[in-house]
Amino acid sequence: MPDALVPIPADRDVGADEQIAALLDYPTDEFRDQALAATSAAWRPAADHPRLWLQTYAALCKITWDHLQPRWQAARPIFDRAVERAGVASVRSGLDAVLDSLSPRIRYRHSDLLLNQEETMPVGDRELVLAPSIAPRDTYFINDSDATLLSVAYPVRSIQDRDDDLPLTDAPSLVLGSTRASMLRFLHGPRTVGAIATHLQISPSAVSRHCDQLASAGLIYRQRHGQRVEIIRTAAGTQLLDALSSK
Repeated sequence: MPDALVPIPADRDVGADEQIAALLDYPTDEFRDQALAATSAAWRPAADHPRLWLQTYAALCKITWDHLQPRWQAARPIFDRAVERAGVASVRSGLDAVLDSLSPRIRYRHSDLLLNQEETMPVGDRELVLAPSIAPRDTYFINDSDATLLSVAYPVRSIQDRDDDLPLTDAPSLVLGSTRASMLRFLHGPRTVGAIATHLQISPSAVSRHCDQLASAGLIYRQRHGQRVEIIRTAAGTQLLDALSSK
């Protein structure tokens, strides 16, 4: 991926607004060269229209951050625990176990990171920066462009599958849990497990667990159409949601 996607290196704490401003000021010719050098042909349109691409990407980053910032701030205690976990593990010579549990797609083997069971990323003597983040479970980002620094952004697992770590600010979330409340709201029409997982950015297995609980309470039911299974909100689920939302 082109270096321009993270215009300010991750060797210091940088705010989203500062990164977005750097995107808008990024040298067009430099970005074009990076896009042309990328291994995927998908970057060719960016190389053809580099300034337009940078402006559009910056605008999308701004929209995303405006949506994500409240959840990011609410998740601060989870991030703090992740940082503390890595720090304690490092002091107690247990960092290997932390690195081996960052993502299902990352394994730590003999001082190297093994990515997707095929690509080896040497750690060596480089300073290692671990950045807990809000992201789907199988997502990670690595920046190894600096010979002295290796940065890894990884998803914090408890954000994906637990409700009790984030403050609950509305009645449906307080009663049902934030994930199940969001799921019930999303079921204003039939949805598949995959659609729910994409909307809530959690794993399909987590969706299935929450569906089991909502179904046992009579708030949803499953309906099969050939190979397709749809999740449908019951009348009781709609009534409960309406009653709680009116409080």
